[in-house]
Amino acid sequence: MAKKPAKTKQTAKAKDEQTLTARALKCNTAHELITLIQLKLGDEEYVFRGVPRNYQTSDTKETYINSSIYRRYGEIGFSDNYQPVHIESENIDAAKTYFLLHTSNIEKLSDIRHFGGDTTLIDSSKDVLVALFFACQTDLTEDEENTEKADGQLIILPIKETKPIIDIKYLEEFGIKPISEQDANKIVYQNNEYNFEKDSKVKKHEGADEKDIWERNFKILRRIDPVKTTTNKARVVAQKSVFIHAPCGYIDPEKCLIIPIKTKSKPDILAYLDRFHDINQRTIYNDLHGLIEAQEHGLQARLNLFKGNQHLLEGDLKRAIQFYGKAIQLNPNFAHAYLYRGIAKGKRGQYQGAIADCDQAIRLKPDYAKAYFVRGVEFGNLGLSEKAEADIAKAKELGYTPPDPKTDDTPT
Repeated sequence: MAKKPAKTKQTAKAKDEQTLTARALKCNTAHELITLIQLKLGDEEYVFRGVPRNYQTSDTKETYINSSIYRRYGEIGFSDNYQPVHIESENIDAAKTYFLLHTSNIEKLSDIRHFGGDTTLIDSSKDVLVALFFACQTDLTEDEENTEKADGQLIILPIKETKPIIDIKYLEEFGIKPISEQDANKIVYQNNEYNFEKDSKVKKHEGADEKDIWERNFKILRRIDPVKTTTNKARVVAQKSVFIHAPCGYIDPEKCLIIPIKTKSKPDILAYLDRFHDINQRTIYNDLHGLIEAQEHGLQARLNLFKGNQHLLEGDLKRAIQFYGKAIQLNPNFAHAYLYRGIAKGKRGQYQGAIADCDQAIRLKPDYAKAYFVRGVEFGNLGLSEKAEADIAKAKELGYTPPDPKTDDTPT
């Protein structure tokens, strides 16, 4: 009988999430979506995580909101007595010579995470707009043919589901001794035979068995706020960073509210965040590491523009639009990608879409003469002669020479 209320609560949560998802998908602008999310949040406190694609599969339905250790070591397999936090403890122990003696475990973990090392930390933010920025990014490893998986996700976790901590004590909380103090004859990691040491200081309560201990220690989500680091403090401040320390490697999706961010909405949301909140690549990745990442995104955007141009020249308009779209996802301020996607849409008879893309190109580059000309042509295709004449005149004023009408408007 006691379980029935819980089932009702879960059902209500699922219905609430479905309703919010349906309303989010109907939002026509970034402003509408952000307003909807902020109204939904109300006065309760949350932490937010944005991911650029949906990583859920049939095998990871309950574990796809996970840490790098869980993703990289998952195939090895974990057990109740051998969890991702054990691997994290080994990584901390191996890195101790690179830190000052007084450096806390949280600072070590933050720095390891910053340099691409594996931890059980899950990046989050106190700012829903920062998380939304990350949800609108493009995963450079994703299959370019798989557009379904390119939808982002905004993951909302109530703070009440987490426990605030100021440091991590592996021995006291998890019964994990440093490698140098472990008895190799008692611990065989490869076979998942790790057991708590008899003299362990793992916190117990009267009448607790080992399953209780696992539930109380390994499944508790710990919240690190403020994030402590020795290297990337500027980025922590800009991103309003919060780390969720998940000893078992993942956050149960049932604890979260998850809102999908459609691929086609990403450029509009990114442009809105940049224009009205100054949230962009430069302000979020405000360090040397961020500059290098931005350069990589810029290169990938140009490569996708080049691929789109090739398909446009070959007459494969659908593929051209896909590559231009990917270039825009990588660099939302890429005026050339918007223009040429508009050209491709116009050639497919999608005149309204072509005009919208030209609008964006002109907003990003107000003196973009060719964008005015192309928009003028599309206005003409819709029978809007006054707007067409005004745009074509503006293009000529800016020095644009119309192409020979006998030739196609191919990339130049």
